[in-house]
Amino acid sequence: MNNKELSTSSSQMEKLLDSHFKRKMYPNYDYPKININNIVYSTEIKNKKEDTRNSFSFFYHNFDLYEELFNFVDINDLKIQSYLFKEIDVSHKIVTSHIQVSFLNEVNSFYYKKFLRSKNINIIDNNEMSVIDISFIRNRISFENLLYHLIITILKLKLENNNIYILLSGRYFTEVLEQLGGIQLGIIPELEDNIYIYEVETIKLISHRYVINIIQSRNQYFSSI
Repeated sequence: MNNKELSTSSSQMEKLLDSHFKRKMYPNYDYPKININNIVYSTEIKNKKEDTRNSFSFFYHNFDLYEELFNFVDINDLKIQSYLFKEIDVSHKIVTSHIQVSFLNEVNSFYYKKFLRSKNINIIDNNEMSVIDISFIRNRISFENLLYHLIITILKLKLENNNIYILLSGRYFTEVLEQLGGIQLGIIPELEDNIYIYEVETIKLISHRYVINIIQSRNQYFSSI
C-alpha cells in the first residue's frame, strides 16, 4: 500500500491514451461511424491451434516469426489455450477490437521462453507466463473495456503472479505499454515491420492506479450483463 511505484497516477496515463488514439495508425478505421449502441463485449476460448491460426491467418502469414513459432509449437506438441477478448459490432457482425492472450502452463512457458531466447530475447523470469500475441484497439474506450475483461480473467484464474509477455508489431502502442510498466526485452527483425517483445509484471499492472480506476468504474456495469 505504501509502495509509490504501485500507486502511479492515472491522469498521466489518460492523457497519453487520448494523445495516442488521436494519432493512431488507422484514422479511417471508424468510418462509417460505429454506433456504440451496437457494441458488445465477449470472451471466446480457443482450445485448438487451428482455431487461433485461422482467425488471424492473414496477419500470421506476413511475419516469419509466427511461422517459426507455429513450427516450434507443432514439433514440441504444445497444447495452448487462448482467450480472445472481443469488441463486436453486432449490427454488422464484425469484430472491431480484440486482444488475444495465451495462458501457458509451466511446460509451455519453458518451451516458449526457450524459443524467444533463441531469438536473442533476454528472459530471466522462470515462472509460468501469459502471452499477448495479437491485438487491435479501435479507441480508448475499447482499450479500457478489453483491458477490464483481461484483468478480471487473470484474477479469476489466479494468474496475477504470471508475468505478461507481449509481441508487438511495430512501435505502435509501445508508449502505452511503457507507461503501464512494460519493459522492452528485445526486437526481432522482420521484413515488413519489427516485432517488439515486452514484459509486464502483472501484479504491478493490476496495482496501477489507472487500472484500478477502470476496474472500479466498470465492475457494476459489466457484472450486470
